[in-house]
Amino acid sequence: MEILDGAMGTVLKDNGIEGCLELANLDFPDIVEKIHKNYIEAGADYITTNTFNCTVEALKNRKNEQYKCVIKGVEIAKRIAKKYNKKVIGTFCMPERMQILALLDSKPDFIMIETIFDLKKGKESLELLLELMKNRGEKIPVMLSFAVKRDATLYSGERLIDILDMFLNDNIYSVGINCSEYSEEIYDFYKKISDLKIKKTYHPNILVGEEIVLSGMKKLVRDNLVDILGGCCGTDFKFIQKIKKWRI
Repeated sequence: MEILDGAMGTVLKDNGIEGCLELANLDFPDIVEKIHKNYIEAGADYITTNTFNCTVEALKNRKNEQYKCVIKGVEIAKRIAKKYNKKVIGTFCMPERMQILALLDSKPDFIMIETIFDLKKGKESLELLLELMKNRGEKIPVMLSFAVKRDATLYSGERLIDILDMFLNDNIYSVGINCSEYSEEIYDFYKKISDLKIKKTYHPNILVGEEIVLSGMKKLVRDNLVDILGGCCGTDFKFIQKIKKWRI
């Protein structure tokens, strides 16, 4: 079992950062770097860049800094990851060309399309990423992470198990679920994809309660259904430390 980091937004807010949290890459880089450092020291093998919501809409009156914001976010993560010999995952969600180009230019170890909640937008994001990589003659391993309801359906209505094949190709390094509450339906999803020859990830939020989530995650580990575990909204360094204890 490998470990992903926990929430960035939750901890940034705990540090008094407001508004578009990705702008902390430009305005408070020391805080972002410290958060990455703390997650690594808590047990993370992979750290995710603070670039997920570097969209034109989120940046609003600073949208002209989109490219710079992404580049800086990856640069901060790579700098601290190198010190600890860890891996960096560049994150995004929406099919925005400039955001994806900045990720490719900054060369993280992986690129994750995270919190895929809508089938159409998810496919557009993956297709644009693959198109840009092909045009540049590059191939960075791609991680896919979906946001689902408790019944393991996307927010656009489709059952994740039914549409997953639409996303799978030779570029895909891992597939999983994030920003979702744990449920038996989610456990069943992982059981159904257990034969897939790629890594499975899971980094849920803890809105349903931390102990319930940790118990479900432990069940997935016990049954060898996941390879990489971490946390999403509401989680912090202590949450990652609890996961780390499972492999000691």
